[in-house]
Amino acid sequence: MPPTSHRGKAPGSTGVKVKAEKTTRSRVQKTETDSEDLGEGSGQHQNDEYTNGRDHDDEEQDEEEDDDGSTRGNKRQRVNTNGDSRSSRAPTEEEEDGDEQPAQSLPKMKTLPRDVDGFIPGSIVRIQLHNFVTYDYVEFRPGPYLNMIVGPNGTGKSSIACAIALGLNFSPKILGRASELNAFVKNGTDAGYIEIELKGPAGRGNLIIRRNLSGKDRKSSFTLNGQPATGKEVTAKMAELNVQVENLCSFLPQDKVSSFAAMTPQQLLIETQKAAGDPNLSSWFESLKEEGKQLKGSAQKLKDDQAMVKQMRERNENIERDVERFREREKLEKEIEELEVFIPFTLYRELRVQYIEAKEQQRVAHKRMMRLKSTNEPAHKLERKLDADAKKASEKREQQKKAMIAKANALKKKQGESDKLDGEADNLMNKLSSLKKNEKDRQRNIKTKEAELEKIQEELDRPPPQLPDPADLAEEQKQINLEKLALNRDTEEHNTAMHEVVERKMSAKRAAEDARRQMQQLDTVDSKKLGLLRKWDPDTHDAVLWLRRNKDKFKMEVLEPPILSVTVKDPNYAALVEAGFAGVQMRTIVAQCREDLNTLNHYVNDTTQALGRRVRVPTWHRPNVEKLPPPPFSPQQMNDLGFEGYIYDYIEHPQGMENYLQSEMNLHRIPITRNPRIDIGRAMQYMGNVGGGVFINGTTYNTVTRSRYGRKAVGNMTRDIPPREKL
Repeated sequence: MPPTSHRGKAPGSTGVKVKAEKTTRSRVQKTETDSEDLGEGSGQHQNDEYTNGRDHDDEEQDEEEDDDGSTRGNKRQRVNTNGDSRSSRAPTEEEEDGDEQPAQSLPKMKTLPRDVDGFIPGSIVRIQLHNFVTYDYVEFRPGPYLNMIVGPNGTGKSSIACAIALGLNFSPKILGRASELNAFVKNGTDAGYIEIELKGPAGRGNLIIRRNLSGKDRKSSFTLNGQPATGKEVTAKMAELNVQVENLCSFLPQDKVSSFAAMTPQQLLIETQKAAGDPNLSSWFESLKEEGKQLKGSAQKLKDDQAMVKQMRERNENIERDVERFREREKLEKEIEELEVFIPFTLYRELRVQYIEAKEQQRVAHKRMMRLKSTNEPAHKLERKLDADAKKASEKREQQKKAMIAKANALKKKQGESDKLDGEADNLMNKLSSLKKNEKDRQRNIKTKEAELEKIQEELDRPPPQLPDPADLAEEQKQINLEKLALNRDTEEHNTAMHEVVERKMSAKRAAEDARRQMQQLDTVDSKKLGLLRKWDPDTHDAVLWLRRNKDKFKMEVLEPPILSVTVKDPNYAALVEAGFAGVQMRTIVAQCREDLNTLNHYVNDTTQALGRRVRVPTWHRPNVEKLPPPPFSPQQMNDLGFEGYIYDYIEHPQGMENYLQSEMNLHRIPITRNPRIDIGRAMQYMGNVGGGVFINGTTYNTVTRSRYGRKAVGNMTRDIPPREKL
């Protein structure tokens, strides 16, 4: 390999002398070139001038080297296919004569040539995985050039990249995934291994690295070409082959893309220099940065000095102007002192003239005032009289006002007494009507009994063809008396029953009045909800009104949307309950059978027969579920976590709506609490044990999910719930 030129400086003043001679020689050469005639051979002269100028520029760049021998500006050229290089500048006279000794630079990392099979030393020739992540066993051999692994998500493409990094003894942290080695062993197995075969240098065998992993702990072991080895030995081999997995410019795992995208251009440049493999690049770059800082500092210092000089000049000019103004001020102050002596005399004259004029004006105004006062005296007397009359009228008005208020209070009191008497009169009239009715019934019974007695008396008065036996008569009389007593008891029982009927009637009347008031209240709440629905979804509002007018078209009762039919038992939980409903669920019309669902969709959604226009109103029907999924928490867990119940426990709904609220919306599986400070971690763990779900604490809506891959980690996505709006 041809020798690579090195640069440095000789001890003492030799370096300064060499640079001075180089500068003088280049200037003389450029001057001679500029003075040549442009006659015959001018093209050759121009080429020579261009060449000399370029050499001069190169030499000036070389002179910018610092005392440490930085090779800034010294470009390098390839001299063979093995990656060797040399300096692009021509050697100086001292270097040609051997007077100047080259300085020692950093070791050169050579790019090793490809072997006959196309592989570069350090390339991956073979990868074998056993019980690694998703693989039971796999072995494949990459080619010497570009290799691509293609497949759907979750098939193990990223796992191969993980295997490369871990198999070459690089830290799991660079992968952005699990930080423990046993996490990469396939679930259900005790051990696995990664075997990677790397291309060796020309004339030497390949390097086979095998890393054995344990699924029970974080231990692992290495072998190199079948012989036990330590991690340091593997790391040394990687450094020897210049393998840089931790450099994102050389090895970019899927989970580190965001970190790579967040790197600044300066960080990308540094990592690219490391990936290039030449340590001199980093040292040169650091020298450039250091000299750039020094240049920037010098420029800033020069700028600060120039600004200071400019500031001092401006300050001196300002001082000169201040001195000039001070002298002018002294002159003016002296003139002011002289003029201030005459000010009192001048001021006195002016004020005396003003006083004389004002005195004369005061005399004229006084005479005019006296004349107007005598002229307006009758008007003043009338004004005083009217003021006295107005005061008396105001006092009288206040007295009448107080009397009127007293009469109004008395009238209000009498009105209350009158209303009370009217109520008592109505009660008495009701009682009187009841008594009259009872009396009529009693008189009717009396007349009936009298008629019966008359018939009996007629029979008694009728001469019997044959006198009965006195004993028989006595027995018959006794029987009649018994019947009379029974009739009297029946009459009393009828009167008692009639009184009870009257009491029940009054109670029913009072119950009807209470029901009427409740209906009015319900009508008010329903009208408010309908107004809210009309603003939110006019189509659903019109569909509900049509449904109320056409109930006869359906086989069973069609239930109105939850915004109208569902109420919250405790208003304090209204916002939490409302958070369990999505917008479309809140305005869905529920049918209890398939036939009614088809009829509803036919009239409302499929045709314009119901509303006269095309609409899309949400409807729902499902057959009743025999067995619903159980709640996610046991009563003990609910109590431990501080949950107060499920959403379904805090609502009231019409019969038939429970199928929609439970099987479709799972309201019986959403625990809620108004306390925002519960143990979120334990709640997530309990919810993750049943596959995930939803819970609400305070004003936070939590959606818990459980991963189906790896260690099945539990995640939680939260959002704030809005205030109560619809329920």
